[in-house]
Amino acid sequence: MPEALRTVTAASGELSWEWLGGVLPSNLFLAASRGDILPLLLFTIVFGAAASRLPAAERNPIARTVHSLAAAMLTVIRWLLVFTPVGVFALAYGIALATGLKAAGMVGAFIVAVSVPMLLGTLLLYPVASIFGRVSLRAFARAVAPAQLVAVSSRSSIASLPALVDGAKRHLHLGDAATGFVLPLAVSTFKVNRTISATIKVLFLAHVFGTTVPAGKLVVFIVTVIILSFTALGVPGGGSAFKTLPAYLAAGVPIEGVIVLEAVDTIPDIFKTLLNVTGDMAAAVILGRPRAAAGSAALGVTGATAS
Repeated sequence: MPEALRTVTAASGELSWEWLGGVLPSNLFLAASRGDILPLLLFTIVFGAAASRLPAAERNPIARTVHSLAAAMLTVIRWLLVFTPVGVFALAYGIALATGLKAAGMVGAFIVAVSVPMLLGTLLLYPVASIFGRVSLRAFARAVAPAQLVAVSSRSSIASLPALVDGAKRHLHLGDAATGFVLPLAVSTFKVNRTISATIKVLFLAHVFGTTVPAGKLVVFIVTVIILSFTALGVPGGGSAFKTLPAYLAAGVPIEGVIVLEAVDTIPDIFKTLLNVTGDMAAAVILGRPRAAAGSAALGVTGATAS
């Protein structure tokens, strides 16, 4: 027994070091090209903490460089907004030609069945952010609108991150904790659309192929999809259905149905990204606003005492 325990402990240690080695980037440019936000986020936190301990004469040039890079990236995204819709239209047109008229009815029904709940979920996040984040609906709408435009045009949550940060600072006046930590973390891990879109897809396919999904299997399917969503990249055409394909098969859905719907997921993906980006901003408002409000209250108390 002690020998077996030592073996298990050694194996656990090796897995821990392998996991840690995968999280900490050995090549920042490679991690950025693959869209690995978590390693970049960890490096940014460590680098920011180290830079904050530098003297002002050495710290200020780094801060100015970072702000200049952020401004340049926002300019690049504005340029992409001009050309990306053309590419999205061309991709959607090609998919429509490939599917043909025979499957148009099923594909059209699926697009409506998924897109409408995504849009309703996006609208529902406005009062949720306003009530729990204690901000006005107008301020939240103005803050999230540029990021939503990027999301609709690019179908990429990652591409929307600079616009999210800019809107949160400019219109909601959120602090560095919300804009520098919550928003990047939410973009990389928070896929609020999955509970809606994946559930509708599995139920839609079950209806089309004449199968039933028991309640127990449906609950297991939803939990599995949510867990796997933390590993999904916020980029267009991420192929998330292929990563979750075993979950669909376990629910009793034929594999050909999943593949066909994944091939025509371009339009629903627009509304999924729109919901994800709006949810990211709502999470930043809800988590960042109480601290900001507490800080404002403390300033008010200090001012009253001083007067």
